[in-house]
Amino acid sequence: MELPRYHVTHWAEDGARVVSSSGEDLNLVVFQTPGHMPDEIAIWDAKNRVLFVGDTVYERAPILFPEGGSISEYRDTIDRLQQLVHGWNQEEEVNCSKVTIASGHITKNADAARLLAQTRSFLSRVLAAEVSVEDLGIDWFKDVF
Repeated sequence: MELPRYHVTHWAEDGARVVSSSGEDLNLVVFQTPGHMPDEIAIWDAKNRVLFVGDTVYERAPILFPEGGSISEYRDTIDRLQQLVHGWNQEEEVNCSKVTIASGHITKNADAARLLAQTRSFLSRVLAAEVSVEDLGIDWFKDVF
């Protein structure tokens, strides 16, 4: 099967609102979230209070840094997402639920503040060399995904 070929005609700017081809505002906001990959994005759905983060964070799975990824940009992205989620969780609307997070593979409906805090805590330990490196003999791309 031949894969379709796409040509990027428009790069989403940080903070851009997503609109349909007919110009309808879809009430989604794009955030640039580099780190895992330089072109990673997150999408905020304010109506449903869900932050879609692609491959930025998962519950119970590692984040891989392929060539082009940057752990320092990843740290900055996690910090920024924590700030955004904190602000959204402070909104004083009636029946306002906590922000949840969904990722590209295995995470859905997770408490965004909790998951981002856990990720940041672990990342701090990694950067401080407090986490020992162990080769589990797993090829994550081949054996897991």
